[in-house]
Amino acid sequence: MRASLFLCLLLPYAADASLVLTEGTNLSVDVADDGRIVFDLLGGLWVLPAKGSDARALDTGPLRVREPRWSPDGRMLAFLSTADGGSEVWLKWLDTGATAKLTALTEASKRETDP
Repeated sequence: MRASLFLCLLLPYAADASLVLTEGTNLSVDVADDGRIVFDLLGGLWVLPAKGSDARALDTGPLRVREPRWSPDGRMLAFLSTADGGSEVWLKWLDTGATAKLTALTEASKRETDP
């Protein structure tokens, strides 16, 4: 689901500065069964705790990500990345921080799935 999300997000901007984001548009948002919220912003993944507080950026390395979804048990996230030239499905385990590509599109299917 693409949506607008209104929140106060404190982003690390420099060693002694910060940036407060109060509104975002064209975000993909998903809510876990325990109330945690995950969303994509500026090519990265962010998680908000169920009780509020500061959003936490998840390290996705060089991957630019979008459309995150929680696993049913809330222990991992699935998301799309175009790191390999097409929209591939990746997984991220929250306990270890590991990521793995789940799909392997052919060159022909990459041309069909991306504009």
